[in-house]
Amino acid sequence: MKITPDHNKLRYSGRIGFSDPKAPLMVFPCSFVTFRFTEDILRVTVENRNAYWKNYIGYMLDGQQHTVALEMSGRQTIEIPVADTCREHECMIFKRMDACHYLIIHELELAAGAQLLDPPPANSRRIEVYGDSVSAGEVSEAADYAGKEDPEHNGEYSNSWYSYAWMTARRLHAEIHDVAQGGIPLLDGTGWFAAPCYPGMESKSEK
Repeated sequence: MKITPDHNKLRYSGRIGFSDPKAPLMVFPCSFVTFRFTEDILRVTVENRNAYWKNYIGYMLDGQQHTVALEMSGRQTIEIPVADTCREHECMIFKRMDACHYLIIHELELAAGAQLLDPPPANSRRIEVYGDSVSAGEVSEAADYAGKEDPEHNGEYSNSWYSYAWMTARRLHAEIHDVAQGGIPLLDGTGWFAAPCYPGMESKSEK
C-alpha cells in the first residue's frame, strides 16, 4: 500500500518546504512527519542532499527512538522494523540534524490491507526558536564529553530530539519550529556558517 506525502492523514510540523506537496523538503532540525497505521510493514522512501558530514535521520516508533544512517546523496528506501501485527502503531520521522543535509520525503509503504489512521493531534501551543548549533542539538549525544571540549565527529552525535528547543517544547506540550543552524550568528558577516559570505539570521530569517 503506497502512501504519497500529501496524504491528509500525515501530519507535518516544523519549518518545511511544501512548494511540491508530493515532495516536502526538510532543512531545519526538529521538522517531522507523524502518522498512525496498522500491520507490520513500514518503508519510507527519502532523498538525501548532502552538504557535509555523514547524515542521519531519526524516527520514533511506538515510543522508542531509532537512528538511520543515510546515503550521501540520492533516493533510498528505509525499511523500518515493525513488530506485533495485532495493534495500531504510531511513527514519527524527524530531522535530527541541521542544514548539513536536506531531506525530501517521497513515499511511505504499508502492508497490503493496512490502514492509515488519523494522526495524533497537534498541540495547540507553538514555540519558535532561532539559534545556532546548541539550538539544533548538535553533539547532544556526546554524553561522555559532558564538561569537556566537543569530540571530533562526523555528525553522529547530533540529535535535535535532545536540543533544549525540542525538550522545552515537549515539556510545554507545544509544537516546535526550530530555525537553527550550526555556526550561524544573528548578524551577517560574523559567525562560522557558509564562508566566505557568513550569512546570519539577519538575512536568513527573511527567507
